[in-house]
Amino acid sequence: MVIDSIEDKLFWSAFWHEATQSHTTYFLDWAETYVESYDTLAEEHGNLILSMDRAFEEQQWEIMIDFASLLCRPQRGYLGLRGYWLEVETHLPRAIHAAESLGLWNDWAVLQQNLALFQMRRGQMAEAQMRCRKALTIIQQQGDPTQVAETRGLLATMARHQGNLEQAKAELFTILEIFQQLNDEKNIAITLNQLGQLAEATRDWEQALTYHQAELQLEENLGNHYGAALARWGIGNIYYRLGDLVKADNHYQQAHESLSAIGDQQNLLRLLAQRANLTGRIGKVSNAISLFQELVEAAEKLGDQLSAYDAMFNLARLYRQVGQLSDAVNVLQRAIHIGETAQLKDVEKDKQALQVLRRELEEASGGKSPN
Repeated sequence: MVIDSIEDKLFWSAFWHEATQSHTTYFLDWAETYVESYDTLAEEHGNLILSMDRAFEEQQWEIMIDFASLLCRPQRGYLGLRGYWLEVETHLPRAIHAAESLGLWNDWAVLQQNLALFQMRRGQMAEAQMRCRKALTIIQQQGDPTQVAETRGLLATMARHQGNLEQAKAELFTILEIFQQLNDEKNIAITLNQLGQLAEATRDWEQALTYHQAELQLEENLGNHYGAALARWGIGNIYYRLGDLVKADNHYQQAHESLSAIGDQQNLLRLLAQRANLTGRIGKVSNAISLFQELVEAAEKLGDQLSAYDAMFNLARLYRQVGQLSDAVNVLQRAIHIGETAQLKDVEKDKQALQVLRRELEEASGGKSPN
């Protein structure tokens, strides 16, 4: 009869700890090697998440911090780009706790900044501002001008979203000067993008175009496909506002191809909606239908019910325009179901539109009621 002794338990505990350490270290190296190869990271998605969970359970704080720094950035980290918001929301606070436990205050501040950006994207502005100001206090004490400028840039973006445009503008000019002194082309390009968006908010289209074109040139010089895609998107927005829809569509299409290749699901949703609407406006109805179909699929995959609802409603409108009444009825029924289930809005007008479509389909079918 075999009885587990204390020595046996200690042995197996040490064995498990060593195996876990080996597993997490291997996949941390993997994440670092392929940090911007998003499809390659996706192949090991399960193992990456498991490694992060095990690092937290085993209190491997430095590994936890490194994983979050690589994968949980809302803008350019794998989990943020691919729309794994639950994982970002889980692991960023864990990494912040790890940095606090080790007294790694620079890491703590940067992780706080990333969580603030995540909260801003979720519309939690008050929480994001509070978190960002806490991070700025620590970063200023560390004396890192790049991190100070990046954090102030995030605060400027929040100010723009809240309508404090002059405050945002003054902040961004200060930040741009800091990055120019540091010859930090990557962050100069990011700041030009923010200035472009600010000029768009004040309807200064020519100035916005100047900023986004300068941003595009820098991003292309740096070989940054993601940054170049965002710049082209901004340029497309300006041409749209200036009424040059063909140029706008060309820039949107190039940005779309890049974001699709990278796999930035959140930005892809927004761009798809703009492309689909624009393509319909310039008379490419079949292309617009394909884009709205892609948008519905992407929105449902991400669980973005509002985007799915809007896309389905527009898809129904286009199906009706080309005479595909049965498809129009089916997709509008799906939209109404989503609207009611998620309590997105009052769908009574949509139900009335559905009745009109059914009558039109019945007349087109020679008086036969549709299924």
